[in-house]
Amino acid sequence: MTEYTYFIQDGLGNIKIGKSNNPEKRLKVLQYSNSSKLILLLTINDISEWDSHIKFTKYYIRGEWFKPAKELLEFIERKKIQLKEQKQTKEENVEKPTTEEVFNTTTIQITKNIKEKLKNIQEYPRETYNSIILRLIKESENRE
Repeated sequence: MTEYTYFIQDGLGNIKIGKSNNPEKRLKVLQYSNSSKLILLLTINDISEWDSHIKFTKYYIRGEWFKPAKELLEFIERKKIQLKEQKQTKEENVEKPTTEEVFNTTTIQITKNIKEKLKNIQEYPRETYNSIILRLIKESENRE
């Protein structure tokens, strides 16, 4: 299971830096014993809880709570932006089908539809058979 470092802010602005496999669940547990509204500011898995505690030692209050210093708040905002950019990059890198692939897929689907309908056709004179195929092709084109 992935372990996350989370940053939760209390009603006074103080920030708890902790770790959990499920930060949302941890927030609910903490909220139960806290009189002010808690807000999950950030969840990351690229920096450990310990490293975060070391980085912000000068803002330490007690336990896992830190003062909402400008440096800490800016760190949280930078990480949020990085995560948003990473998400956008992943979405942009999803391969989109080429026009040729779309055309081929559509052609295959039309062909399958026509073959399915033609299964029920018995032996017809050639002229009738061709007119049925043309009608089915036009019907398929009209549906698109």
